[in-house]
Amino acid sequence: MKICLVEGCNKKATRKGMCNTHYHRVWANGTLEPKIEMNKYEHCTVEGCNKKHYAKGYCKNHYYKYEKDYYDYKNNKYTYEKKIKHYKVCTIEGCNGKHVAKGLCRKHYDQQRRMLKNNKNN
Repeated sequence: MKICLVEGCNKKATRKGMCNTHYHRVWANGTLEPKIEMNKYEHCTVEGCNKKHYAKGYCKNHYYKYEKDYYDYKNNKYTYEKKIKHYKVCTIEGCNGKHVAKGLCRKHYDQQRRMLKNNKNN
């Protein structure tokens, strides 16, 4: 069994003398170094919280609160602006449903499909 040619790596070599991890790093980044900085934070960045870092500078509890409820820790308040920025909304006037396909939310998209199907059958 061939071993990865990268110094300090004892994984099985699969492509061009490297293990999958190192091969994909070179393919994606052009270097053996990871593209993102790993473990940038040791602890949660929310003031007064010393829990272990989980993602995006937050501990697990604050991360899920941030992602789900759109809590703005810098201004210490809830905000719903991110929801609007993250998702396209339905193009039907008065509908704020999340975009699914062809500019429509699930409800209006399904209505359109049923209408087209009925017109086709008649």
